[in-house]
Amino acid sequence: MADKQSRKIAIVGGSGSVGSPTVEALLSHGIHTVTAISRSESTATFPSGVTVKIGSYNDEEFLVVALRGQDVLILQLEFMALDSQIRCESWCTKSFMSLNIKTRKAKLLDGVKFNTSILSKLGKFLAPLLSLPDSKLSAFKNDFVYFSSFLVSQRDVFDSVLSGTGTKESDWAIESDSPDKAADAAKEAIRQGNEMGNVNSLFATLSMVGDGGDYEAKVMGNDFLGLEQEDFDKVVKDLVEKME
Repeated sequence: MADKQSRKIAIVGGSGSVGSPTVEALLSHGIHTVTAISRSESTATFPSGVTVKIGSYNDEEFLVVALRGQDVLILQLEFMALDSQIRCESWCTKSFMSLNIKTRKAKLLDGVKFNTSILSKLGKFLAPLLSLPDSKLSAFKNDFVYFSSFLVSQRDVFDSVLSGTGTKESDWAIESDSPDKAADAAKEAIRQGNEMGNVNSLFATLSMVGDGGDYEAKVMGNDFLGLEQEDFDKVVKDLVEKME
């Protein structure tokens, strides 16, 4: 990307698992002025070179001052920071797309392929996009931009997990289900007050035909942003090693 344009970029959630790689990617371009908007009670730290504005997200006057003169506002609040908190940390560390690495249990949905991205790649997508000159960035004005690392099915993920763990399918306790039945079960869990029903509902929906999980036709390609394609099996293997 020879043509680049510097911008003043503010980010909310810049210290989280999504926001932190984004801040690092923006700084790596060496042309942007990055400002982190942080809550008063936060103990987050940021890399040198980041301007930090501290205040309340509910204080309109603070936000007006903090955002004055900014060209871009990025919102990357942590899932756990939302008002409707779902305490899924322990679930996330043990399972990967309904595949429990430690117990060797898998719930496989016979659904379609869906797009997915690794957290560290989100910033690498966003930073070059926001570094485009106005003449190119304006093509996406008032529109959505779609990023994706991979287009895979849950079966693809499971096969890669088998390779990454050095196990066979017979080593796992496998339960098969349809996305529709999984979605119904998730709705019932929500009605009963089980917060994990929201997560299960989202995953089931991704595996349904026509429900938006597969948006490959809309994806902005790596070539346009000057990025390399990741190795799917390597990414899965790295995740497996962290969970084992």
